[in-house]
Amino acid sequence: MGSTRLPGKSMMDLGGVPVIEWAVRRAAMAERVSHVVVATSTNSDDDVLAAHVSEMRLDSGVAVEAVRGSVSDVLSRFVLALERTDADYVVRVTGDCPFVQPAFIDSALETATGIDYVATDPDGRFPRGFDVEAIRREALITAHAESDDPVEREHVTPFIVRRPERFASAPLLCPEWARHPELRVTLDEQADLDLLRAVVEELDASPTSLDGPAMFELLLRRPDLVAINQSVHHNIVK
Repeated sequence: MGSTRLPGKSMMDLGGVPVIEWAVRRAAMAERVSHVVVATSTNSDDDVLAAHVSEMRLDSGVAVEAVRGSVSDVLSRFVLALERTDADYVVRVTGDCPFVQPAFIDSALETATGIDYVATDPDGRFPRGFDVEAIRREALITAHAESDDPVEREHVTPFIVRRPERFASAPLLCPEWARHPELRVTLDEQADLDLLRAVVEELDASPTSLDGPAMFELLLRRPDLVAINQSVHHNIVK
């Protein structure tokens, strides 16, 4: 909720439900996901976010809950989330990616079998907003124990990415239909929200019905929609 570029964005309305609910429900649609944990902060601004997540119930039976920790040390929040499950792998999906694809979560987990880290980012052909990372539990615990770099602690996985000699990694390959790196379907600024709302309205979509290929078909034939957020700058951490 404390976003500097778009304050309160996690609870902003998108097709009748908050943005965070889109991310939660779509993550829970992945076949390999058994538990969704929203790792938010202890700041009072996030009280409403944590309360909403705690009240959510999913038809699939997938457990959903919120944990709360340091606003800047996000890595420590992921360790809090790990304590809620005995899963061997954790999938990181940021709350500002409401259109995340459940199939990519499953693919990341399948690819990650036997290695430490898989991500969409290294491939470079995914659109902004489809970002998924699958991290071995032990790798995250090691990062938490050893890293004292504020950037690594804020952005969760740079400790792992920066040490290929210690952590085995692989890219998640982008399917042909999703190879549109020029497109943004993430939420950083008001222009992004305007585009997301336009997509939801045009497709009459809900968190559980949004179809990725149909979305790209819409955007590729509607340059007026793509233009809505073309000027938004995306921050990258390495």
